[in-house]
Amino acid sequence: PKSSSSSSMPQVVVDPKTLPRISSELTIAQLKDECRVRSVKQATNKTDLLMNLKIGSVRLSAIPEFHYIEAVKKLMEEEKQKISEETEKYAEQHAALENEKYEKKIRLREEEKVSQKSLHTHRCAGHECLVAETIALRFGGKARIQNCRCSKCGSSEGCIYSCEGCNWDICASCLGKLNEYSSQQVKHVHKSTLHPCLLAETANLLLNGRQRSLTAVCDRCRKGPPQQLCQLSCMKCDWDVCANCIALHEQEKQRAARRREEQIINKSKHSISVNYHDCPLAKTSDLLLNGMPRTASCCWPGCDSTQCKWSCESCHFDICASCASKANKLNKKRKLGEDIIEEKEEVFAPMIKNPSAANLDPKNLKKFVVWKSSGYPYDGWHSYEGDPQKEFDSSYDTILQANSRVKYVFYYKNVWGLSKSELNENRVDESVERTTGGLTLKIHPDDSEVFTVSAVRKEVFEYLAPQQHQDEEEEEEEEEEEEEEEEDHYYQKPFVSF
Repeated sequence: PKSSSSSSMPQVVVDPKTLPRISSELTIAQLKDECRVRSVKQATNKTDLLMNLKIGSVRLSAIPEFHYIEAVKKLMEEEKQKISEETEKYAEQHAALENEKYEKKIRLREEEKVSQKSLHTHRCAGHECLVAETIALRFGGKARIQNCRCSKCGSSEGCIYSCEGCNWDICASCLGKLNEYSSQQVKHVHKSTLHPCLLAETANLLLNGRQRSLTAVCDRCRKGPPQQLCQLSCMKCDWDVCANCIALHEQEKQRAARRREEQIINKSKHSISVNYHDCPLAKTSDLLLNGMPRTASCCWPGCDSTQCKWSCESCHFDICASCASKANKLNKKRKLGEDIIEEKEEVFAPMIKNPSAANLDPKNLKKFVVWKSSGYPYDGWHSYEGDPQKEFDSSYDTILQANSRVKYVFYYKNVWGLSKSELNENRVDESVERTTGGLTLKIHPDDSEVFTVSAVRKEVFEYLAPQQHQDEEEEEEEEEEEEEEEEDHYYQKPFVSF
């Protein structure tokens, strides 16, 4: 017996000899009907129709079972169309019913709002409309307090006031904070350039029921009680500032005002026109800088003199008497039409060009260290293995000597072997450290490495390149061990006599 899960499809046996065939005896109408049944290309004459249908092939249009199946298919299509129409009709009816329910819900809600409008009789800080007690309101036929959320903190518990028109709710905790803030707004009467809003004295303000000065932290120096108490506050921005920062700000304002007055006075003293600077110059001794006579280093290349004679305050240009004479002569030669292509090489002391062994000793560093580095930045194209290693160059006792060495190495001993004029075709970044006066020169030509030379204090260099001295000592120890191994190997060779 067959399994119940096996197919119950009946087996049909067809005898090919009993099937009707296409022949030349058929009429054109019969052949066209067969073409339609088979979905074969139609023709106008009998020869083409027989060629398309192939003489001797099965004639489907003459088989009764085929017409029966076609009728069943047509009936199924009609039923399918009827079901589709009924589904669409049901969907339209369902949508209309849902729309009617929604409109009814909206209408009832509007009626509910109108009926509860008379309950909105309270004023609440932080909200413009009148509000009502949440426990007395209904929302969608149910008590509003069951589904409301505080519009400030999002809490679903403890709402005490609501506004039906704005769908706004507030809990007791947030209401207390708003009342506290609203009642203290009148105390904000002080103006300060430290903050755009009006400020109030911190000691007179409350925060969560406690005196604000007990917990306020200064937003400028980040200090708070008990070390530092804030003096002024803005409750709207939650901003506080201490008395020390206020005093420092006032001092900065006064210093800036005095500096502006100095600049106005100094500007009237710039009346000397020269041929080596675009702006008029003034005597350096006549200019003031923060209440003291102006002191500056000479801007002429290769000169470190601090005894400047002429200055331009707007351009931060200062020059000594000797360099002013050189610049004047050089500019006169250019005006006379002499072919001066580039300035002469700067004059450096012998100890700058050829440092002594003591200056080149990395183990016994002097007060100021000159270092250099060269490598590609992180540009997404060249291989990047981190910042390039800072190589020791030399060390000196004074910052002036170290800065001179920085200029000499950068302009005349750079990694590309370029001249100073060729380097200046690119942008050279020059910076001076404020506290020590250490000079840093940096250049990054297109599609090339970044070359940097800098002068820093000995302690800074030991922090920047802590492993360099250790690596050099390890290399020396390895070289000594290799030499000892070679000597032992030589003496251990067997003696061979000939």
